[in-house]
Amino acid sequence: MNIAEAYYVGYLGTDALAGVALVFPVFMLMTMMSNGGLGSGVASAVARATGAEFEWRDHVEHALAAGLARDVIDRIANGQTDALAHPYSLVHAILTETTAWKEIPDGLQARAVAEWGREGLVEIVVVSGFYQMFAGINQGFAVGMADRSPD
Repeated sequence: MNIAEAYYVGYLGTDALAGVALVFPVFMLMTMMSNGGLGSGVASAVARATGAEFEWRDHVEHALAAGLARDVIDRIANGQTDALAHPYSLVHAILTETTAWKEIPDGLQARAVAEWGREGLVEIVVVSGFYQMFAGINQGFAVGMADRSPD
């Protein structure tokens, strides 16, 4: 949490600041753990689902570097998510619910827990929400990709 965020949370009172101070280390640990292939894949899929071009382009390279297959990224990019192989189809099913702000059905939760454990399901949902927040901020302020062409 930076100073600007603490300033805004401070408007909510000392209880809110204390709550953030309690949760923040766990939140950062989960964020850092999610920066691997699954986390970058989730971030890329959320970016594509929300139309956040900045987040999409930024995380595709991270996902590739972490070992996510190019064909998975291409299928997400082209809207061919019905052709995703397991376990990517399971992640996509979860993200379909979370990006629509819906509850994940019990059966889908049970399949995810069987695949990755409860912690894995929680990580996917948390990373989805985390990147939906960033996508909303970037879109709200029309944040785009920087021009990387030579001057």
